[in-house]
Amino acid sequence: MRIAIIGSSGHKNYVLDTLDEKSAVVAYAPGTEGEDISAMAAHPALKGARAYGDWKTLMDEVQPEMVVNNTWYGLAAPVTLYALKRGCHVFAEKPLSGTEEELSEIEKAWRESPAYLAGMFGISYEPPLHTVSEYLKKGGIGEIRLINTQKSYKLGKRPDYYGDRATYTGTIPWVGAHGIDWIHRFAGKKFRTLSAYHTTACNGGNGTLEATAVCAYRLEDDVLATLSIDYLRPGGAETHGDDRTRIVGTKGVIEAMGGKVTLTDERGTRELPLAEAPLIFPSLLRDIRSGRGREEWARHALYVTEICLKSRLAADREETIRL
Repeated sequence: MRIAIIGSSGHKNYVLDTLDEKSAVVAYAPGTEGEDISAMAAHPALKGARAYGDWKTLMDEVQPEMVVNNTWYGLAAPVTLYALKRGCHVFAEKPLSGTEEELSEIEKAWRESPAYLAGMFGISYEPPLHTVSEYLKKGGIGEIRLINTQKSYKLGKRPDYYGDRATYTGTIPWVGAHGIDWIHRFAGKKFRTLSAYHTTACNGGNGTLEATAVCAYRLEDDVLATLSIDYLRPGGAETHGDDRTRIVGTKGVIEAMGGKVTLTDERGTRELPLAEAPLIFPSLLRDIRSGRGREEWARHALYVTEICLKSRLAADREETIRL
């Protein structure tokens, strides 16, 4: 697989750290004027890859089989559209777009293309969340009735583009996408109504960046879910992030927190062994090579992005949206 990386602003290491003998990064470029890609050039996986100053020139000259779209989140849609229209597979940072209009264009381009489209929802492929998913598939806690999710990060020093909705997309689409991903994966159901709030208060002077947000969802079959997001994790905390999820079923409760998974049921509370987890990018490559899962990869990324954007709209308007 001949791969091109556009941009250096997201989770590029999902790709750079997991390349196999049948894949290689052959070229890379910034995704927008002013994006600094210099740090990426030092990665061993880019040894021999050609650097371009313009991503369209790269696409036209190199004609890669796959594009890893890793540029500023709010400006990523044109890269994905250009690649799909050329029949090029796309592994894109989430959200896939910053507007619903762009998302519709991306879905249309994907449906008219033979290419795969996938989002960078790598946390779901890490051992704790993968363990939760596998246990839920077995029906271990009975019928799922409630899901609580949390994303908490240290704010630190953020690049300037985080302070502008047009280039950042907002905290619900960028950070909250993970929680929305988990809710959809765990429940396996569609969202029916959503409410949300967010605020720029105490955001460290980062423009329009929302430092805190909350979302509430009603899914099919009256499954309820919540999502809490903040950039207020103290600097002294041992880890940059604090991810948590709690799923309540009719026969038990399963929780993932601090890298551990615990189960509470009629037998009491106990820690579950972590399942061996796949990695997201090798999983995508395997499916592309075997011709499996094209619909599933794209539909999940498109749907999670849709819920992200509608949740942001609900927060902007301070209203409930029915789907």
